[in-house]
Amino acid sequence: MARRSTKLLRFENSIYRYDKTESSWSVDSVNNLRQETKVNVIDKGTHASCKHMSQKVNPILLRRGFLDYWDSTKYISFKETVISANSFYKEILLKEFLERTFKFFSLIFDKYTIKEINGSTYIELFFYQRKDLSKRDLLLLPVEQKRFGKVLKELSLDQTVNLNNYNPFFEQPASKNSGNRDKSLVLHHKNFIFYLENKISKIFNSTVHIKLVQRTSLLESANLMAQFFAFEVERSNANFKRALNETFKEIKDQKKIKGLRINCSGRLGKAPMAKMEWFKFGQVPLSRISAKLDYSYSTSLTKYGIIGTKIWLYLHDK
Repeated sequence: MARRSTKLLRFENSIYRYDKTESSWSVDSVNNLRQETKVNVIDKGTHASCKHMSQKVNPILLRRGFLDYWDSTKYISFKETVISANSFYKEILLKEFLERTFKFFSLIFDKYTIKEINGSTYIELFFYQRKDLSKRDLLLLPVEQKRFGKVLKELSLDQTVNLNNYNPFFEQPASKNSGNRDKSLVLHHKNFIFYLENKISKIFNSTVHIKLVQRTSLLESANLMAQFFAFEVERSNANFKRALNETFKEIKDQKKIKGLRINCSGRLGKAPMAKMEWFKFGQVPLSRISAKLDYSYSTSLTKYGIIGTKIWLYLHDK
């Protein structure tokens, strides 16, 4: 019997479907016009486990200067060596401060862009807020309530939020019905921007202007998906499949990507020996430089040890 190619097997698995109610096989029509249809990523993707190691080049660094550019831009004097020498350490402090701050507020930090013009620093922050964020996730200790209360008084910010319940940088929006209120909380952008500007201006010793950009989906960035997946791995006690299902529940529009690959390595599922499990959907052309690929990695701290996650996203060309 002749060996069938892998592409042909994937094609056949994508068009043949088994109907449990009628106990029969059905053939899906091939969509040549590529019309928008609802795609279940978990059903269409492949999942396997292996113990092999591989060496791959970072897709972002490989395409740097060809498809995308650096996030940090400075306009300084040609002979001014003091700023250029210390700017690297300032950005390290800034990145560490932003990651810890957003994690404390139960937000997922994506990236930042910096531009320094005429002594002023302009920072654009990209983040994502989980849909199931509730008051229980934002409860503060009495010491933290006093500390943030002093910050609001020093900055003379809007103090309409009750400090006794949850974080002063979040508010509870009123629903359409005047009597009922939603359980989900929304970030108070005005208070949060003033708080960040006050802290970051001490790092750069200059006036800082911050702009917050909230992502609508996890598929817009591999860093968002990697951090969210790491959070789900910690919450599910190193269960790879459960974390995968919870991550795809957060995603509504799955047509934004052409391909996805998730590698998770460690003691998955309480295993005594470390292994690697991966999930792949669509195509991920790592060797094609013209392909718009996004890559990120994250670590999960569980009671079974550290679990690493790598994510490759193949995005549509804009």
